[in-house]
Amino acid sequence: MIVITAAWKAKEGKEKELAGHLKKMVSAVKKNEPKCLQYTLHQGLEDKTLLYFYERYTDKVAVEYHKNTPHFRELIASTEKLIARPVEVGFYEILE
Repeated sequence: MIVITAAWKAKEGKEKELAGHLKKMVSAVKKNEPKCLQYTLHQGLEDKTLLYFYERYTDKVAVEYHKNTPHFRELIASTEKLIARPVEVGFYEILE
């Protein structure tokens, strides 16, 4: 199993707009990616500009599929002007 984290930082005043795009992504993933076991979106309690995905996939094939979907490409294109810095992505495997 592969775990991915993706930390997003919205520009000031763009939090709701960015969150809207990210919420649409959650729906698209859940509808179209059966090998994605978990895809949850979180927002900072104190800093609403911080948004965070926690994702779990069955294997590397599922991750590659995710990265090549139309909804993933659309998300990247539609949020480019809303983020304050590049998305910080981490890849992990579960040890226990």
